[in-house]
Amino acid sequence: MKYVTVTLNPAIDQTYRLDSPFKEGGLNRAAEMSELSFSGKGINVSKALMKFGIDSKVVCLIGQKDGDEMYSHLRDSNLNLFALRTKGRVRRNVSVVSPFSENVEINEPGEEIGFDEIVKFFALYDRMIKDREKHTVVISGSAPPGFRKDVYKRLTLEAKGAGNAVVLDADGDLLKYGLEGRPDLIKPNGEELAVITGYRIDSGSDEKIRISALAASTIIFEKTGTEVLCTLGEAGSVFAGRDGKFECPAVKTEIKRFKGAGDYYLARFLYERCERGASVPEAMRIATEKVSAYLKN
Repeated sequence: MKYVTVTLNPAIDQTYRLDSPFKEGGLNRAAEMSELSFSGKGINVSKALMKFGIDSKVVCLIGQKDGDEMYSHLRDSNLNLFALRTKGRVRRNVSVVSPFSENVEINEPGEEIGFDEIVKFFALYDRMIKDREKHTVVISGSAPPGFRKDVYKRLTLEAKGAGNAVVLDADGDLLKYGLEGRPDLIKPNGEELAVITGYRIDSGSDEKIRISALAASTIIFEKTGTEVLCTLGEAGSVFAGRDGKFECPAVKTEIKRFKGAGDYYLARFLYERCERGASVPEAMRIATEKVSAYLKN
């Protein structure tokens, strides 16, 4: 299998859809409630890759409390699941979607992981990245309390030391320190990009946002050699890397869901570029079109 995805902090997701603007401090009545979704950023990438006919190893932590249903769901989804069961419970995330106001997300941090569980996880990870086949290791999302801030740097260095490519999709200190491990590609959004570069991403027109994001992405690539694929929501996306610098406008669409859109975009980009041999601009264009359809469903 060519891909390994790593999800340290999976979640049970619930989405509520409103037919009116979200009221801060007031009562909000849901017009529609989604079924529970068992996911996490790396898991989402693996699910998308599977739809494209690409198998991957899904390496994750799943808590004992509330985790049995999640574990069964992921196994029943035909994912190649390598899960370490931990003592805590699976965190829950809530999303509120309204066509009349900004979307709202409430994400739990996850329960603290013990030292013995961390040791077991690294042993599992080591086995996954050191078999005969070389992989693209996709490390995504947050980390629960108990892990060091530089955990993604360590995971990146270990994977690259074993001859694998690494894609990192994280934020805050996890991204900052992870970048020190020199992953092959990072996929920040505009806010995350601004934090790690100190470079202000312009507001205003979509074009201005893309131009400033591309400048910040170029700084990272020229300084570290790590390619940058930055998603900017309704402003589109930009790329800076060995193949050049590119912008891609978004496809305007009605948004019915947004959870996991960035993961779907990343999976499609990797599929088009790495599996089908598409150029970076073509991979960005196709990923943008496909994620637009994803957002409408």
